[in-house]
Amino acid sequence: ERLRTMGQRLLDAVPALVADAGLSDVIGMKGHPSWTFLTIGDADNAGGFKIKTLLMQELHQRGFLSFGTHNLNYAHGDEEIDDLLEAYGEILPQIAEGLGAGTLDTMIRGETLVPLFKVR
Repeated sequence: ERLRTMGQRLLDAVPALVADAGLSDVIGMKGHPSWTFLTIGDADNAGGFKIKTLLMQELHQRGFLSFGTHNLNYAHGDEEIDDLLEAYGEILPQIAEGLGAGTLDTMIRGETLVPLFKVR
């Protein structure tokens, strides 16, 4: 019940933050409350892997080890959920700004993620 409650907070709050940033056409959220994940698609001027790279970079800069999933456990509490939501509240508008200005590439420090598997 505890994991479901915390996860439901994310399921309720993250899509609202995505919508507030104007990114609903690019970023979504799916899954069970105890294990949710972001879906990241392509935008008009940047592929999904570039967007995910910037998202992961900025989450890591704020102390979150994430690749777009929310794997909740009993060590997590309201403070951790609040911190993550605050980080999304800062990062998502940055992504939207970079997409709008066409400057996402300049915001990425390092190499862009590439698909692990390829269709042959």
